Amino acid sequence: MINIDNLNRGIEIFKGRINWPRDFHNGFYKLLSEKFNEYFLGIQEPELYLRYIVDNLAIWKALRGRHGFTKQFLMTKLIEENDLLMGFITVLRNRNLSIDIANYEDIQNIFNFAKGLKRAESPVFASKFCHFLFPNLFVVVDNELSQARTDYRTYWEFCKQSWSLCPNKEILKEILNEEIQNNLIPNYPYSCKIAELCYIGKGN
Repeated sequence: MINIDNLNRGIEIFKGRINWPRDFHNGFYKLLSEKFNEYFLGIQEPELYLRYIVDNLAIWKALRGRHGFTKQFLMTKLIEENDLLMGFITVLRNRNLSIDIANYEDIQNIFNFAKGLKRAESPVFASKFCHFLFPNLFVVVDNELSQARTDYRTYWEFCKQSWSLCPNKEILKEILNEEIQNNLIPNYPYSCKIAELCYIGKGN
């Protein structure tokens, strides 16, 4: 699945979407990282960080589809469950995992937590929520372009295996770099973003 042709098709499809950033979320990932670090280190009030996450979940159209699942509803639940969420985050943060080295068992608790927030069968919301927390660990599922036709575990493991078997990782990174052009953040989530773009490009 992960190859030059699929990546190029995925890039063109991505660029064709109205209001999707031409830097492939590089700037957004920079802000996410900064705000995440402030939250994790206790510099920023949890409510401010969670509000940023919720606002962007709405922008990414992850809140629609369930009656009553509003930004305020989600904010209330996240504030109530902040200690539990922080526990999951602490474990993953301390282990410094990425999709390259993680197993699904490493991430299933926080994914199940996210899925339980909306209580929907679709993995879209949970994948985006978890991707915002750990962009290098969770691949996004999107209803419009990269909708997984299976459960999230199967999708995630397929993306992980496809990336691990890819012999041209550096070439694919260079292709994406040329699109982003400059100011690439040091921890840009190549593996998850390229897997997502190739999944879009192959036509699922």
